[in-house]
Amino acid sequence: MDNRHRAVIPAETLAQISAQTNAILQQIQPYAVTLSARERQSMLKMGDKSLAFVEKTNELAHKNPDLTPAYINMSEFDIDLAGARALLGVLNQLQRVTQLLDDTSMAAGNEAFQSALAFYNSLREAAKANVEGAKTLYTELKDRFPGGPRRPKPKE
Repeated sequence: MDNRHRAVIPAETLAQISAQTNAILQQIQPYAVTLSARERQSMLKMGDKSLAFVEKTNELAHKNPDLTPAYINMSEFDIDLAGARALLGVLNQLQRVTQLLDDTSMAAGNEAFQSALAFYNSLREAAKANVEGAKTLYTELKDRFPGGPRRPKPKE
């Protein structure tokens, strides 16, 4: 087995990360908006490419107020654009952190699961060979195996 995850992150480091994450949450909370799944699905999504379009549109709307519809509140447009611009940068940074955490967690979980399966399969073979104590341990693990215990097929 190729073992890429070789270090235990010290508890102190994890506690610091957790504290820093909580600090970020507290700082952003007064400005944050919570959306439902339905709202998220129905909204236009802005990324790096669409940001350039929105910035240019905002600039042109300011330069050409006679062509800007009266129902567009330009001060709100400016606030929304500034917020989107600023938050996209922070979001990109946090997504890199999240991806790194996800990759590391996935690698560690994969490696731990592979070791568990190797031990489980070894126990199963030992139980079949009537090795003392193996059947009890195998039965205990079999009940916890992901997906639960297998049900017998119905007789036809």
